[in-house]
Amino acid sequence: VDFMLENATVQQIAEACWSCGKMFTWEDPLREKMEYGEATIPPYVKNGEKFASYLVSNRDRMSTKDLSQTLWAIGRLQLSNDDIVNPLACMAASMATEKEFNSQELANIIWALSKTNFNDELTISTLTKEIRKPSMLDTLTPQEAANVLYALGKMRIKDKNTFSCMNAVIMRQLDMSTTQTIANALWAHECVQFRPPRQLFDSWAKEKLDIVGLYYQEDDPNGLEIIKDRKKNQ
Repeated sequence: VDFMLENATVQQIAEACWSCGKMFTWEDPLREKMEYGEATIPPYVKNGEKFASYLVSNRDRMSTKDLSQTLWAIGRLQLSNDDIVNPLACMAASMATEKEFNSQELANIIWALSKTNFNDELTISTLTKEIRKPSMLDTLTPQEAANVLYALGKMRIKDKNTFSCMNAVIMRQLDMSTTQTIANALWAHECVQFRPPRQLFDSWAKEKLDIVGLYYQEDDPNGLEIIKDRKKNQ
């Protein structure tokens, strides 16, 4: 690792960091054991943190792709080191306002920050404002939209505008949305106590339970009513 840090380019280091995150993607059983102290942290997790730390120090040379790959890896590795996350998050917000990211990169960044215990709502607001632009929404996939919703739900950010836009993306391509995509979107609504669109809930109910969902108000077509009293609504 040290040899690579001394001789590789920033792009190569970003790709190496991404590779560490990719390896961790396939280690679900290991991740659970690590959380309970039942497994040793694999070397590539520590290497990923070294790569990310190096990239923070050389962030002025990073491209948008380098930055999105690095933040995605940090999210996958669940690195909550403020000295790494905060500078890269600020850089991402700055780059986003200059319209340098594509929709996939921006969705990945928002998702990644939610996995690192990042809690700067102003930065998140800057990113979501950009992803709500028509040019971004036109190219977002249902999975990417659901990932944005998942992130907002995990961070308990009640952003009605972004929820509405991401719902529209999913609804537009509902036949292409997986059950997991829909489940993530529904979970996000639950976290912030927003009602999901009827078709979204019904689609999940049909796929998972082979029934039509019933918990929905006909006069709430956008599915964004805040649930104030759950007992009264059931």
